[in-house]
Amino acid sequence: MNIEERLRRRLDALAAPSPGAALEARVRAAHRRRVRRLAAGMAALALAALVPWLVLRPEPGGDPPTAGAGPAPGSMDPADASRRQGQVQAIDLALQAAYDHGASDDEIDALWRARAELLVVAAPSGPARRRSPP
Repeated sequence: MNIEERLRRRLDALAAPSPGAALEARVRAAHRRRVRRLAAGMAALALAALVPWLVLRPEPGGDPPTAGAGPAPGSMDPADASRRQGQVQAIDLALQAAYDHGASDDEIDALWRARAELLVVAAPSGPARRRSPP
């Protein structure tokens, strides 16, 4: 038996080194952070895909939307304005998540366009005129 074989047998007989409790805890914490970050990114992408569908879906019993169609600016009832505000907030959250997780420019542009469309429809038609007291 040569020295190389004896050395290999001796090394094989040794117990595998354990990483220690502190290192193992750090590795597990890093893994949990990566999994959470991945889950948050997937949730942001799902929300980014869902927001345009929510924004552009037809109202129940209504005609399908056409390009440029919508309520006249400033003529929304409070419930519709509240719904649109919620949609804008959802898009804002999706935008923040997209920026945080490095989404593509196309995804971010689509979110900005959807947000702008909501705000254009919700904006009043012109500057409000104040009547001066008599």
